[in-house]
Amino acid sequence: MQPFWDVPEVAKTVRGIEWWKVLFNKAEGIEIANINEMACHDIAWEEYLAVEDDKWVQDMVKAEDGKYFNTIQLIAKVI
Repeated sequence: MQPFWDVPEVAKTVRGIEWWKVLFNKAEGIEIANINEMACHDIAWEEYLAVEDDKWVQDMVKAEDGKYFNTIQLIAKVI
């Protein structure tokens, strides 16, 4: 993803599904009912890019080529 991201800096904030599972499993009074990758991710990106006119964003998403970005759904309940 170079030159778009400062990888060490992005690694501090961008998290995958496993990281979220661990985080919420540590929380008291919370039980994960479901966590998964959302099926609407590709459609959401297509719709966003249809209205986003920033060439930098367009170029970044093209370089990403479906390898890194994702949309995660987490459903939890208070116990």
